[in-house]
Amino acid sequence: MQGLRGVYRTLESQVARQAPPDLGPVCELSGPGLLEADERDVARLLLLAAVGSHAGGGPSATAGLLAVSRRYEERSFLCTGRSLPRAGELIGLLDAAVAARSSRMLAEVADHLGQGWPGYPDSVLPAALAALAARLDPGAAPGGGTVTSRTDAGTGGDPGATPVPGAPGARAGIRAGSAGEFAVTPFTCRDAGLRHAAAGRAAQAAALLRQSAERYRATAYRADAAWLFTDVVLAELMAGRIRAAAAVGEEQRRYVEEVFTTLPPATGPGGGAPALTRPPGLRPKALGPEEHEMLLRYLRISQFLIEACRHRSPDDFAAALDLLSFGWTGFAESPYPRVLRHLADRYAAPGAPWDVHLTAQVLWHRMLRSSRVAVTSAHLVATAVALRARLGRAGLPVQADVALLDAAVVHARSYGTGATVEWITRYVAELRPRIPELLRAAITYLQAPTPQEAARLLASYTALRAACAAPDLLFAADLSSGGPLGPAGPVRPAAAPHRMEVAFYGSLLSVEGITVHPVTPPPLQQLLWVLGEQFTRAGERGEEVPFLSAAALAERTGRTPAALAQTVRRFRAVCQERFTEATARPIGPEAVIQGRPGYRLNPDGVELFRPPPAPVSSSAPASFTPKAPAVPPTSFTPSGPAASPTAAAPHASVAPPTAPLAEPSSALAAPRAPAPPPASRTARTPWASSASRVPSAPLTPSTTPPPLPHPPPLPRSRPQPPTGSGPAPSTRSLL
Repeated sequence: MQGLRGVYRTLESQVARQAPPDLGPVCELSGPGLLEADERDVARLLLLAAVGSHAGGGPSATAGLLAVSRRYEERSFLCTGRSLPRAGELIGLLDAAVAARSSRMLAEVADHLGQGWPGYPDSVLPAALAALAARLDPGAAPGGGTVTSRTDAGTGGDPGATPVPGAPGARAGIRAGSAGEFAVTPFTCRDAGLRHAAAGRAAQAAALLRQSAERYRATAYRADAAWLFTDVVLAELMAGRIRAAAAVGEEQRRYVEEVFTTLPPATGPGGGAPALTRPPGLRPKALGPEEHEMLLRYLRISQFLIEACRHRSPDDFAAALDLLSFGWTGFAESPYPRVLRHLADRYAAPGAPWDVHLTAQVLWHRMLRSSRVAVTSAHLVATAVALRARLGRAGLPVQADVALLDAAVVHARSYGTGATVEWITRYVAELRPRIPELLRAAITYLQAPTPQEAARLLASYTALRAACAAPDLLFAADLSSGGPLGPAGPVRPAAAPHRMEVAFYGSLLSVEGITVHPVTPPPLQQLLWVLGEQFTRAGERGEEVPFLSAAALAERTGRTPAALAQTVRRFRAVCQERFTEATARPIGPEAVIQGRPGYRLNPDGVELFRPPPAPVSSSAPASFTPKAPAVPPTSFTPSGPAASPTAAAPHASVAPPTAPLAEPSSALAAPRAPAPPPASRTARTPWASSASRVPSAPLTPSTTPPPLPHPPPLPRSRPQPPTGSGPAPSTRSLL
């Protein structure tokens, strides 16, 4: 008997040819071939079989497919109950669409299938749904209604495309009967809109994002719809339309209030579960308390953005940035830093640029990282106090208190309880009511009599602080070594760190949390880019990091060997100067860049390298017309620990976010680009865990939007944030 992989590939090939599929192997799946598969892959197979059966002109196969689903749910240890119930409901919606001969209902099926899946337009499903629509009613346009000459936000300005109105957000600019009718979904519209925004095309971005928002509202993806208002606010502000952005923000407020009124609070044992972003069915029936805070967080982001641009306020911009990015491990790789960069370039006051890379979570991470190099007491305390004030302004008071408490724990490990009590006492009256258990755990840990007891208590402290999506703490100041503490510090001073983090945050260069260059000179940035590429590549392959000769470096950087040597000398001198100012531990001249005349990043001194952001392409793109592939993809691999690199993270305690532009929890087909392989030296996100009112304009596209060129591609291997780890809501992918 074929395994699930072989059954899927065979079925995919049959559906791509629009031939009546043989569903016998699907309905006969049992034993290890079924029970050892991931639930999301089983759901994906059943949905493909249901669509293929109807598209091929065969009878409904629902009974047999649901029998396979029940067999898996009853017998498989791997069943989570998250994917198959929703897949079964969607198969029922597909059957209802066929019975009603409704292209509009088929469009809703496509929207559910494509949610959270950038590769959906290139799968076999859009063409199969288009063939089914043509079979049901050859003369009807999808979505119902009549064909007009309106060019909607989904078109690429293609004069041969036929926009089709009808349901809210009907597919626009797609030729009737083509696979593109069902390839354009709310998720692909949002993806394209954000890519336009990242490239600085505000009008095109706003049109697509408005279309996506309307269609999310029509399909009851309320969290996604609420977040899309914030995306539209960003696009309007990019275009300089502050009053229009304020009108969208006001409409967002009314929509969120409508959600609060429509959905009752979740109750019972699972009352705290994400009932809105992870409902058991296709349509949420309740609102969890964390999701209530999440929607309010969206409103605050929009309000801070509008106020930042209206008053050119860097504090409001920083608050919006922190709310948007906090707890979302994929923020740096998303389009949002580039979108916010356009906003900062337009509204920041001359000589006072707004930074889009140094988020509060980055500052927190760097504070903890700097403790490994014996950062001075004054520097650590000043950083912690400033970080707490920044998080508090953003409306994250619990995270603000935890950051301050982290600094106290690290400070005590480095300088003793006496010096720590001296400065933390003034804040204890504020910390105790908000984080009593965490404060108690920290104090108990610092008073542990033995290293073994300290390790146990440190585990308790880190588990409690994880609830607010705080950066990793265990690497900080050698906390894991534990041991008794006295007023003057640990019995044994912490050992020097074996290897450090070298990271770019925009143009800022950081070495183990210490700022070496606020604005890195281009020659040094170029040199570190080349050396970092070699360093990362060697780490991925498990090889020794090679030295690059001066001649090879000169050829790749366009600079002479003498100029390169001078750049290295200056970098080493500045590094030593900065470390002398901020730490009690000097840095060796070859701790980062090793060698002369050949050079490399020192593998004995560098643990992680984070490259500077790549420049945004400004090439003219092609028109936006998604199509299904001519041949079926053959890259299906069952998901599992290796194929689904989702890191589990706890929910944030304040405004728990979810993830924008997340890859599908289980893609219905393979992603367009593979994720980079994990390696000890690859650059990875280091933290692991989380207006004035004016008349509101309708959130619908303009009747005459400008032509939409296809936006430049963004990386498709974005990390997938779990529920509760970032502020936007694309966790409602079907599978």
